[in-house]
Amino acid sequence: MATQRVPPATASDTEPIDTSRYECIDGELVERPLPGDRHAEVQENVRDLIKPLAKVLGMKIHLEWTLDETDRPKHDWMTPDVLISMPGPYQRSRIGHLLPPAFLAVEVLSPGQTVTQMAAKAWRYHAWGVQHVWLIEPEENYAVVMERDRPGGFMLFQDGILEAGELRVSMADVLHHED
Repeated sequence: MATQRVPPATASDTEPIDTSRYECIDGELVERPLPGDRHAEVQENVRDLIKPLAKVLGMKIHLEWTLDETDRPKHDWMTPDVLISMPGPYQRSRIGHLLPPAFLAVEVLSPGQTVTQMAAKAWRYHAWGVQHVWLIEPEENYAVVMERDRPGGFMLFQDGILEAGELRVSMADVLHHED
């Protein structure tokens, strides 16, 4: 399913919005596509590979933890598949989302999403202070790595190494499939 814009909620502004199903981009709710089994497998692989490295560096890793642009009443938010906080303490919004900056956001493409759509999200993450973004295409076995200081990005294939600062993981391990 492709990412779709949905009309703003007709309920009052005080009614909570399910941020696991929606993101808010440019003030509009955008429905998040449903991931498939391969998406979930790659997402878990990334988490399992990075978690011990992040812990040593004083970072926290979260699956689908929402990143708020700011803690203002009207603001945008996005939910990467994997989010790694900066080392040390971090701030949360009033509703518990991580406030920027963050160290790494990982997006695993879902069926119907394009790398172009995900690159637009990556540039937004960079604008919010996220230093590194990995866009992983699990069906075609490649990734696009984007850094805040070099936002153009570069492609990595199955035999490459994904890097974000001191975090390094093998694409082959990220793409590993359990039979």
